[in-house]
Amino acid sequence: MSDTNYTDFLLAVVNAEEKADFKGARKRFARLYSEWFPTFDPETLRWQQVHYRRTRAWWKPPSGDFPVEAPDEQFGLHVVIFRHKLRVIWAFAASGDAAGAERKRSHLYTESHRYFRKPSEKPTEQWRFRLVSACAWLGSDLKKLEICQNSECQTENRYFIRRWSNHKYCCTECCQRADEIRRLEKRKLRPPKIPKRVLSDDGKRKIIEAQRKRWLRYRASKDQ
Repeated sequence: MSDTNYTDFLLAVVNAEEKADFKGARKRFARLYSEWFPTFDPETLRWQQVHYRRTRAWWKPPSGDFPVEAPDEQFGLHVVIFRHKLRVIWAFAASGDAAGAERKRSHLYTESHRYFRKPSEKPTEQWRFRLVSACAWLGSDLKKLEICQNSECQTENRYFIRRWSNHKYCCTECCQRADEIRRLEKRKLRPPKIPKRVLSDDGKRKIIEAQRKRWLRYRASKDQ
């Protein structure tokens, strides 16, 4: 399987494409990746819920946390659990903690071998092979994982892989919005301008008269 397949898969999962509302996203995800996860069995949902709670407790991002997700009618919590771990890895990488990202990636690789199987069973499923291979491939691109630095980003590609060293935003719109936010923040920090004094006609006459008197005193002092 090509690197492009793994890239597309990981980006689709981390950006919750199976729950996205843009046209055809959910159907496309199901068509391409339904065989990348265990078949959902409602009887195992209790186990999945317990595992998800443990995952959230053990897999913490460098700061904050991610919203709790509900089970999906087609995938249960299998995709949700894998996504939470991926987002933690992305968060470590985007924060500059390469060692933390690699440590979590290594854990994900190991856990994908063990996920949803008994210790006595051999990991022979095709979906498991795909997940493990995707985790192994991810190790080559950890330094390029990025989260859109526009704090207001609501796009479907918030998590992405950098294409150049200063690639900080997922799209042009987010880049422009971030520039606008920075300008507004700088404007708030800038000291307010003091308006120039506005004088009435009477005020102007008084100033002119005072200047004339000073000039007359100056001339008188020179004539003495």
